[in-house]
Order: sequence, then structure tokens, then C-alpha cells
Amino acid sequence: MRASITTLLAACALLAACGKTPPPAAPEPDPVPKPEKKQMGAWGELGVLDQGKVRSTFERLWQNDMEACHQHGNDFVGGDFTVRVRINHQGGVKWAYLASSTIGDRNVEKCVLDVVRKATWPIPQEGDDGVAEQELSFAVASERPALDWDPAIARKAVEQESGKLSHCHAKGPITATVIVKPDGSVLSAGAYGPDENSEDAVDCVVDVLRETKFPKPGSWTAKATFEN
Repeated sequence: MRASITTLLAACALLAACGKTPPPAAPEPDPVPKPEKKQMGAWGELGVLDQGKVRSTFERLWQNDMEACHQHGNDFVGGDFTVRVRINHQGGVKWAYLASSTIGDRNVEKCVLDVVRKATWPIPQEGDDGVAEQELSFAVASERPALDWDPAIARKAVEQESGKLSHCHAKGPITATVIVKPDGSVLSAGAYGPDENSEDAVDCVVDVLRETKFPKPGSWTAKATFEN
């Protein structure tokens, strides 16, 4: 009888165990994401700029600020110029300079560059920086523009100032534009150098030109562009 009771108790225990709800299974850990493969050569020092956005930025600066720069010059100041600018990945400017200019007034030229440097630009894609370039032009305010003067005459006068120019430490050719009054004195002068590192040398050359005495060009103001 005792054996039967023991057997019965064991059976009941077994049935009770079978009736219990099994504990929930432990959740599986989230899969570890695989690192993205870097595409070799997809990123460089110089990236790509949206040219449409670059043009729009130049147009906005032209209408809002650059024309105001031009108004600070005399009535004979004007001509074609090319702005070159390097833009970083935050839309700021690393450097800006004039790759060409026949404006004839360094103050106007520097004002234009200041406008470019303070602006926010499109962010370059696929690279750290981007380089943009834009050709622009100022119209001369005077109804009678300055006479086109022989560059050789102006250059010869500047050669006499070679001692002063040597202190400018130019690392390459500086191309200057002078506007000379009928008495041979300089009304204004502008210039540009070969790269972004030439700005100090350009300022120095223009300072020398402003003090240079040129031959009398005639009965009207004259303008000449020449390379030093």
C-alpha cells in the first residue's frame, strides 16, 4: 500500500510540473552592425561646388555690396575683373584674390574681396574645399572714359622706381592699372598678383605707383594696364 501511495505522489508531482507555464525565452541580442566600407578615392582635398548656387551667391553679393564698393572710386574707375575664392566645408572662405583686374583702384578691389570673404558660400561636396571663379565688370561712371594709354610709356616710368619696388618682395609678376591725370599725377591705381599669397606685395606695389610721377598723357585723363 505504501508503494502505491508513493507512486501516486510521484505521478501527481509529475502532472503538476507538466501543467506549469514554461519561463519565457531570453531575448536574442541585437546583431552588431557591420562597419561601412569607405570608398577609396571618393573624398579629396578639393570637392565639387554647385555652380548654379555659386553664381547665385555672386549675383546676390553684386547687387547688395559690390556695387557699393564701386561707388567709392572715381568716375574713371571700372573694367573687367575675375574673383577666385577657395571655400571650406563650412561654407566659409579660406582665401580670395583677384585673378585679373583692370579696375584701376586698389581700394575698390580690396572692398570687393572683403565682400567675398565675409559671405557664406555653398558647401563643397566630395571634398574638404572647393574653388570658385567668376568674371565680373564695373561700368565707368564718366560719360567720357579715360584715354587708352600706351602701356610701354607707363611701364618705363615705373622702371625708374625699381628700387622702391624691390622692397615689395613680389614672388611673381604684378599686373597694374593706373589712372593718370593730365598733369602726370596718379588719380588711382590697382593691381593683381599670380596667387592668393601675393596680396601684401600687390598693396606695396600700388603704394609705389600712387607716388610715381608719369609723363603727361595729354589734355585728358588716361588709363594703362601693364605688367611689372
